[in-house]
Amino acid sequence: MPSAALFYLAVYLAKRFYMGQIQAKIWLTFAGILLTLLAMTFLSRGLPNSKEVFYTEVYAGVIVAGVWFYKLKPAEQQAEILID
Repeated sequence: MPSAALFYLAVYLAKRFYMGQIQAKIWLTFAGILLTLLAMTFLSRGLPNSKEVFYTEVYAGVIVAGVWFYKLKPAEQQAEILID
């Protein structure tokens, strides 16, 4: 759960600092990969073995795919939706 909260914080910061959509997705890609590596390293209590590396790559790949395929709405558009 801490990784999800930290990723949510990364999304919030991307929206807060009015990054362009591509910049925000690059930022979230790096954040997702870093959080995945940190979580998997913590869970394996050290450097992961080859099987754990495979699962780490798959998990990070799903996060990266989600970042690039999800339509992130700009903060201005989000505010308009809340006002309406």
